[in-house]
Amino acid sequence: MPSFNLIQLQYFCSVAETGSFAGASIRENVSATAIAASISQLERGMKTQLCVRRRAHGVDLTPSGRLLLNEARALLRAAEEVDLTVAGQGEELVGPITVGCYPTFAPTLIPALIDEFAALHPRVDVDFRIAPQGALMELLGEGRIDLILVYDLNLPLDLQGVVLYETPVHIIVGARHRLAGRGSVALAELRDDPYVFFDSPPASNHAMEIFKDFGIRPNIRYRSEQYELTRALVARNLGYCMMIHRSRSKTSYEGLALATLELEPAMPLERVQVAWLRRTPLTTRAAAFTEFARDSVGKEQQRWFDSVRGVGDRG
Repeated sequence: MPSFNLIQLQYFCSVAETGSFAGASIRENVSATAIAASISQLERGMKTQLCVRRRAHGVDLTPSGRLLLNEARALLRAAEEVDLTVAGQGEELVGPITVGCYPTFAPTLIPALIDEFAALHPRVDVDFRIAPQGALMELLGEGRIDLILVYDLNLPLDLQGVVLYETPVHIIVGARHRLAGRGSVALAELRDDPYVFFDSPPASNHAMEIFKDFGIRPNIRYRSEQYELTRALVARNLGYCMMIHRSRSKTSYEGLALATLELEPAMPLERVQVAWLRRTPLTTRAAAFTEFARDSVGKEQQRWFDSVRGVGDRG
């Protein structure tokens, strides 16, 4: 028989994630004394120290504690899945799923995914978190989200994923820009123009790598971490910007027109994908969500991107 129970593992994970017995006490709605006693019982059962209590400085995990944390999270998820499978009688998907999404394309993907997936699986509670790619990786590693929607750029090797759609890097300029009437542009033609830097990794890092490959140092005039603010600055003709995500709106929030220019020569297509940790098997809900995202919303997005670029239907 195991030397632990699920309640002990739950309390241990709460201590690890909140950093203190007090924090775990609030999360679990039990006394800090009960939390501490449960952890002590867990340590005695496993015959090892799992955490170091530091007065006024919270709790630090030992190497054994860090090892247990990932295993405990997996066991708790598996136990929850047993309950949810029984609740759905093995036929209906039941329970929560939390999806993380990179901010740029969240308004395009998240509403459709939630609305249309809920119509198919009404007993699945879909929630979402919008955050930069680095923060999404941390949330995924901590088990706080099940899946992430991200660019296939600088992803760690411990992730695997399914491609939703592909899109090219392009340039946006204001309607009054001297090149606005063109369908495409070479970066060299914009060498001296002011640049509005969309400063949101990994898109920003990728843009700078492209400039470096062409031997161009952009004349950065403004920096913005917000996608729509970047577009608004460009629409005011305050500079141009290199983007991956292509908005369906041809105007800024102010209603000012924007023009999209393809790059010459054409760059390789960039991928948007749904990804998860290799070491963590997908729940039945997450697997169903992934398949739906690829076959429904992802394909619809791909058809639209292809249509505006004059590419034939990929089927």
